[in-house]
Amino acid sequence: MKKVALEVLERLVKAIVGIKDREELFKTIRDQIQSIFPYDDIGIFVSDATGKYQRDLSVEIEFSLINTHKKGWLDADAGILHFMHEGPLIRSLASLVEEYPGHPHYDELKKNGLKEIIGGPLKKANTPIAMLCFWSKQKGRFKESDFPIFQAIADPLAIAVSNVLANEQLEEEKQFKETLLSISEAVASVKGRDELFRVIFQKIKPIFQFYDVGLFVINEEQNYCVDLAEHSFDTTPNEKIYLEFKKGKIETYKGSVIHWIVTQLNHSEGIGLFDFQELMKKFPEFYQFEFIHELNYADCLAARLKVQDQTLGMFCINALEKGFFKKEQFPLFQAIADQLAVAVSNVLAHEQLLEEKRKTEDLLAVTESIANINSGPGLVHTIFNKIKQVFPFHEAGLFHFDMDHQKER
Repeated sequence: MKKVALEVLERLVKAIVGIKDREELFKTIRDQIQSIFPYDDIGIFVSDATGKYQRDLSVEIEFSLINTHKKGWLDADAGILHFMHEGPLIRSLASLVEEYPGHPHYDELKKNGLKEIIGGPLKKANTPIAMLCFWSKQKGRFKESDFPIFQAIADPLAIAVSNVLANEQLEEEKQFKETLLSISEAVASVKGRDELFRVIFQKIKPIFQFYDVGLFVINEEQNYCVDLAEHSFDTTPNEKIYLEFKKGKIETYKGSVIHWIVTQLNHSEGIGLFDFQELMKKFPEFYQFEFIHELNYADCLAARLKVQDQTLGMFCINALEKGFFKKEQFPLFQAIADQLAVAVSNVLAHEQLLEEKRKTEDLLAVTESIANINSGPGLVHTIFNKIKQVFPFHEAGLFHFDMDHQKER
């Protein structure tokens, strides 16, 4: 390598030591690398722990030329994996499109006139942790003779990327714990439905920015389910839906869309993302879908509500935009749903206690009224004003049997 390049690489190594976040990382790349290795765009792709998903760090902080809503975790791309494990390699964009079709960044790469890529792995302890790539608008810009300097750049960048990801993970874990603690404290004293939904809209909505929610509870015999959100004070921005839902319809559980979703959740560790259009095709008769269709709901992120071995139902947050919920949000949503399950259980138990208390008070009132009856009108009054509260009925008949004369009246 030329002496100038070696000096720049030495500065790069020194600069990387103190890098803690992405902004510092890409600023260092821009300031230190461009002069010895000219490029038109850059990408640093990292995989999640499962290897099923990838994300481009440069796109997420808008350092890249690529301006797309396809940020965050995307399905793993075989082409990126090939570069990560077999690089450094040089390919044209046209050959990538043909060999590994479908990557959501291709259109933006074409739009920006990018034609050629050189890419290879960033390794920690000889294990690939990311894929570094540089793009050029000029065909033939990169050559195999560039591989040594590419590797010389990649080696210290691997350390920097590893440190950045470790710092981000620590910060995410800290925020995760703080968020759960805040919600846990909020739901700890919840006894009523309005309190529960106040927590959902004041504490949880700022995190996920959903459009509205559903909170479906199944009765113990699993005969029916009801959406508690229909009884809440501000569960949807759409007044028409709110007024219709206020009727509090009870839905037969077996064979319903809720039953189907809960079954899917049981098979997917308690959380899942569902497409409303597909759900409406499968279960067109579900009463809420009439209004959901009118507003073009897109996605439903749902989590099972379970306390110990009992499945209470499911909690879902809804969006009008496809791809609105990101895969990296799923663990937090699942953890929040677990806390909500306890809160829902407490709300239902509290409501049952209030109902039993009311029935006891009504029975005492009936007993007192019956004890004080001394006339026919008094008896009728007790039946229709006291007993009816305890045993609801539409009409009543009162028959007197004269056993001596075998008559009734």
